[in-house]
Amino acid sequence: MNELAKDVLLGVSLFSDWRLYAADLSKSCALEGLSPIRQPNSEDKQRVWLPYRELSEIMQKFCDQLTAKCIELSRPWRCFNVDFTDGENHLRFRIQEMGNFYACKRILTSPPNLDELKGVPDTVKAAITSSVLKLTGGLVLMVGDTGTGKTMFASAALRERLKKFGGYCLVLADPPEQPLGDDGGHYVGANGYVDEVDVSEIGYTQALEHSLRSFPVGKTGSLFYGEIRSDSNAFDLISASCDGHEVFSTMHAMTPDAALERLISWCVRGGIPVDLVRSMLAQSLFCIIWHRVEYGRFISAAYLVSETTRQRIREGHALPIKSTATQTPMVSVPNLQKPTKN
Repeated sequence: MNELAKDVLLGVSLFSDWRLYAADLSKSCALEGLSPIRQPNSEDKQRVWLPYRELSEIMQKFCDQLTAKCIELSRPWRCFNVDFTDGENHLRFRIQEMGNFYACKRILTSPPNLDELKGVPDTVKAAITSSVLKLTGGLVLMVGDTGTGKTMFASAALRERLKKFGGYCLVLADPPEQPLGDDGGHYVGANGYVDEVDVSEIGYTQALEHSLRSFPVGKTGSLFYGEIRSDSNAFDLISASCDGHEVFSTMHAMTPDAALERLISWCVRGGIPVDLVRSMLAQSLFCIIWHRVEYGRFISAAYLVSETTRQRIREGHALPIKSTATQTPMVSVPNLQKPTKN
């Protein structure tokens, strides 16, 4: 943890993003702040990139210090976190090394709570806290464009589930972005426990191979797989969600249809027959949460998978989802009560 004076930390907190150029610091700049927990809306003022020369002397010195820390920790194209404190308050930056500059984003240092997130309808909260998922397991995808709150929502949803149902959650991230445990620890509520693993050294694929061995004996749990990408072993993730585990992950895609087609194509590219991929995905997929910003307004919608939709996935048909700027689309929401035996 890097120490900063209280006034410096306060000044730094007024900026959400930094672009740092180690070869020429005078090119560096900072973006006027937006709270990491507050989603953008039409009332937000226009934020401005301030060049290095227009920053205060204190902020220029911080810029120099942060750049030196980035140089110390970075390797080509690596993503990592840098933390600062004044002894009481805490700031964290997610750093992405981009070859000739560092992209620095201020992120949360305390666990997000579902009720604090703006633009999340009660229908979405009900879907994501369903007791059915605890009974059956399955894959929950957070889908959306960059910066629409996928990871934040997933973290808040997992915390809510751990508080409500207890159990164990394993987080695989590159690196972990938002803490899940209470007070920065491992416990969540009265009966929940979480481990967060930085997979930036070994990668998602290798980490996934070992992850399920760490789950408590005789109990399924929750797995948060930070992001499904083209280099991920996507089919193994689908398979894990067929084993009764709750598997949460994020994907970059403009629509749920596009996300599923991309997911299927990555599995097929890995050598899995397309019919088997569609069958396993239809079996495992529980819910898609779709995040987007339309006309400056943040919108999220829950798509709980019905048997009709499973059949459409098996047969390769498009999902029946429509987007409008004026209402939140909801599709085929099944009964969320505990199923009864015949």
